[in-house]
Amino acid sequence: MNIKFTDGDKDGYLDGAIEFIADVYENHPNPTITLRKNESGDIGLHLSNWECKESVDVFTGNEILELLETLFQANTFLTNFKTDKENGQLNLFHESENVREN
Repeated sequence: MNIKFTDGDKDGYLDGAIEFIADVYENHPNPTITLRKNESGDIGLHLSNWECKESVDVFTGNEILELLETLFQANTFLTNFKTDKENGQLNLFHESENVREN
């Protein structure tokens, strides 16, 4: 599994800026999870590329474990994100113009 951070213009992490990517395909887009808001404003997990590419493709063995690990890690991140948001701790790693020199 890989985690990819990209720049989110509007809502930061909630704008698809974090991708949890399962590592199951070599020549096709891999199953990916991003954080998104739904129409009601609730934060959830958005799945993309989770369909099999061919009717004969199936997920087996380690591929199943990889998909489960990706779902688990994305869910863990989302759960912690919501807890931090409720506790007002989202700005723990904010950008600052102040740089300490040694």
